[in-house]
Amino acid sequence: MVSKRAKDRLREDANPHLAWAFDAAPMGYLLCGPVGTGESRFSLMLSGSIGIPCVKLRNFRSKFVGETEGNLEHVSHVFAPYSGPVVVDY
Repeated sequence: MVSKRAKDRLREDANPHLAWAFDAAPMGYLLCGPVGTGESRFSLMLSGSIGIPCVKLRNFRSKFVGETEGNLEHVSHVFAPYSGPVVVDY
């Protein structure tokens, strides 16, 4: 459960995004917690309320040498169209 203070802080930090003043916006946030507590859902809701895209990364790591790097290259092509701010859910 996200506290009221945290929600107010995120709403305050969303104002520069809404005003297209990205240089005044924070670099990012790291949401962490036990599995099933809603971090992914929260990041999706935050990106929707600000109006920026949300990219979900799933299972790009591999046990084979070089395959993870190739997968990361594919991921970088996913990010290429998003030259602006983006929410990354991993």
